[in-house]
Amino acid sequence: EEAQAASGPGGVAVAADGTVYVTAGVAGGELLKLDAAGGVAGRVATGHTPVSPVVSPDGKTVYVLNRFDNTVSVVDAARMAVAGTVAVLREPHAAALGAGGRLLFVANHLPYCRATDDTVAASVSVIDTASRKVQRHVMLPHGQTGVRGAGASSGGKAAYVTTKLGRSHTPTTHVRRA
Repeated sequence: EEAQAASGPGGVAVAADGTVYVTAGVAGGELLKLDAAGGVAGRVATGHTPVSPVVSPDGKTVYVLNRFDNTVSVVDAARMAVAGTVAVLREPHAAALGAGGRLLFVANHLPYCRATDDTVAASVSVIDTASRKVQRHVMLPHGQTGVRGAGASSGGKAAYVTTKLGRSHTPTTHVRRA
């Protein structure tokens, strides 16, 4: 438990009823459910370096991204038990629910492709929350990596991510020495 506390929280989510969920830990990561006084009311092991928990609109499910396992844990909030696991691409880092909770958009932090490919970019995994299966992976435009945040329209027609933009195809024209 000391190792978990030393790593700090990886993310916080608040359900519509006010229940607070916190991810913590590294290799032995877990999701914590807090009571009104801030004490631990429940906990469940998830995966390596859990981050960015997302609570379903009805509060029955919490999605936890396990960054270094490349998975998403689907947690039954009432039982505080993992109900399923979905594999994604590479280092899931941010997520958002769209389409009334029917789709989970998972932003993968790093590209899954080779660095020598014509297009090198991170991808967003689109998960159908009912079937708990990836519908598709959407590759971002070339150079978009280091995804840090995600959002989605309520209708599910658009997902938004914040990224870093690398200009690896732009030739070097100046070298500056400080």
